[in-house]
Amino acid sequence: MRCLTGSLGLLLALVVALPGQGADGTKKDTKKEKYFPVGDMPGKFVKLESGRVTIHVTQGVPVKSGKTINKNMDFDTIEDVQVRLADIPFTIDDKGTRRKMNAKELQPLRVPGSPPMYRGETGDLKKDQIVILQLGKKKPADPAEKAKVTTIVIKGEVVK
Repeated sequence: MRCLTGSLGLLLALVVALPGQGADGTKKDTKKEKYFPVGDMPGKFVKLESGRVTIHVTQGVPVKSGKTINKNMDFDTIEDVQVRLADIPFTIDDKGTRRKMNAKELQPLRVPGSPPMYRGETGDLKKDQIVILQLGKKKPADPAEKAKVTTIVIKGEVVK
């Protein structure tokens, strides 16, 4: 009995001491890095490639000059950047017509919180869409750390 209790104690100690070990003995990193929100940047989507997103930003200059500045801005993204849809997504029905999804279809896509948003994919991003980049830092008070894009919210299409 004493041997059994000692063996169970040793087994429990190993389970507690070695969390995240895979079957092959390699350590798995399951901890997701936490980013603190530091601001938003609105603009028109240009491109997303290899950890960088580019948006086109129009900025107004003080009233006296009456000019606007148009420029493309690049931002680094986190490894698993999220894409969200601000509007109810559309689907194509059997007849090939575009329609809004019903409540049953929307349930798995809905992201909890306010305002309501829906899960999207990087494939949903198209040139000239209105987007908001949500920026975050690992340490919010560190001015030396550069903010990265944690979420891309698609607000809508540009009307031409």
